[in-house]
Amino acid sequence: WPGTPPPRYGDVTAGTVEVSSIDSLRRPRVQAGANLALAGVFFTAPLGRRFSAGGAFRRSYLDSVVGLVANADAFPSFMDAQLALGFDQSRLFAMGTWDRLRGSYTNGDTLELRTRSLRVQGRVPTGGLAGRPTELSVWGGEDRETVENLVFLDIAEYRRSGGGLRWERPEGRGGAWDWTAGVDGKVEQHGVRSNGLSRALWIATPSLYGGLRFGRVAQGRLGLRAEGAWVEGQLPRLGLSPRVSGQIPLGAGVIWVGDASFLEQLPPEDLLVFRPDAAVFGLEQVVGASTGLRWKEEDFSVEVDVYGKWMPRVSLFEGDGSLGQGQGRAAGVEFSANYAGERLELSLACSYGRNQRREEPGEDWISASTEQPLASTLMTTWHIRHNLHLAGRFRYADALPTPVGGMAVADLLTGQLQSWEEEEKLPAFTSIDLKLSTDIVVRRVNLALYLDLQNLSNHRIPEPVISSLSQTSSTWVVGLPILPIFGIEGSWR
Repeated sequence: WPGTPPPRYGDVTAGTVEVSSIDSLRRPRVQAGANLALAGVFFTAPLGRRFSAGGAFRRSYLDSVVGLVANADAFPSFMDAQLALGFDQSRLFAMGTWDRLRGSYTNGDTLELRTRSLRVQGRVPTGGLAGRPTELSVWGGEDRETVENLVFLDIAEYRRSGGGLRWERPEGRGGAWDWTAGVDGKVEQHGVRSNGLSRALWIATPSLYGGLRFGRVAQGRLGLRAEGAWVEGQLPRLGLSPRVSGQIPLGAGVIWVGDASFLEQLPPEDLLVFRPDAAVFGLEQVVGASTGLRWKEEDFSVEVDVYGKWMPRVSLFEGDGSLGQGQGRAAGVEFSANYAGERLELSLACSYGRNQRREEPGEDWISASTEQPLASTLMTTWHIRHNLHLAGRFRYADALPTPVGGMAVADLLTGQLQSWEEEEKLPAFTSIDLKLSTDIVVRRVNLALYLDLQNLSNHRIPEPVISSLSQTSSTWVVGLPILPIFGIEGSWR
């Protein structure tokens, strides 16, 4: 729901903005492009009557380009690849990502951060249950994050590896009522290694979930998720997460939506590995509710939501640097509006919220490390002619609090690592981007040329560029000034 959207009852993917997938691999297409910062290629192709394949690859090289005229050691670089194979209704998918960032302190120390993530997932139909098809998904993978001091050759590494599965009977869209049910779980080993010392724990989280839907247009839903959590050397934990939601048409294209839930989930897994004192922590608890309106009329659509969350038990770092479990609260409003006309497209998204923590009942509330009260994004595209387009993006976000203990920030221009103290507040984020593009179409081939002017406001501030696998930290950099990027992209289908 707003603020923390769970795709299923309780599992939170807070960092996910948008995930899209290709419905069919059987339509042949090829797309490739390159610009000042990166190059990539994407394809899908049928392989006979029942087989199909698709793949994608991207590689950044902005660090090499800037390195021709300046010190580019602190530039982040990435590479990712995907491969999908289809056979009738079955699918096999593999993905890998690699990130790297290097920076030097003024005392001569040089650190390099490397992250790697590998995933393989298979999906097969398993017949049907009560008139609905069922499906089994199995996955496995490994994530690795390494921080290396290139001067003293010290290495700190965090790793997790394992796999899981999910079997589900999905809900149907028709009928006055329907239901969904499933079972899933994962088993992973989490390990940390530093200066010759290491620690590793196995973590297993099996769960059952189900839900009921009542109504076709006006709808109500009831759901329950029961999740177990076993951590090697610790007592088992069991959490129950009920949820109720609904929607009611109010006429004139307006729909009311509402949601209320109680969530129990395992504390961040990296804390259970890094900090032995977290072994006695109970499950984190969140009570949340939201209400909102949806309106759509031809080319216009508007969404507005108000939400609130109370966290009776949440893991946090206390003022003296120790780890404990305290309380939390969050509330806010989120608004979005979209217009898609023939020659003009507009999209506006705004949110205002507060996210606070305290160590003990009765103590003062303090801002959580993720609190960013006001954030807004405005995007527009003007189709000047059928083959000439001008797009713009404006972003503003309030300052983020500096994490407990401070952090290191890499300056992309100098390659130096700056220490940002805990009491210092990060500046607000402002960015204006413009992109001019033109299309050239020759039969089934489309060629696009563009000039992307990023950060026209010339506002250089700390911002996260590599999310940490450990869920509790990210890699921060002070970005570039105005950056013009010329690119070319071609597609065939």
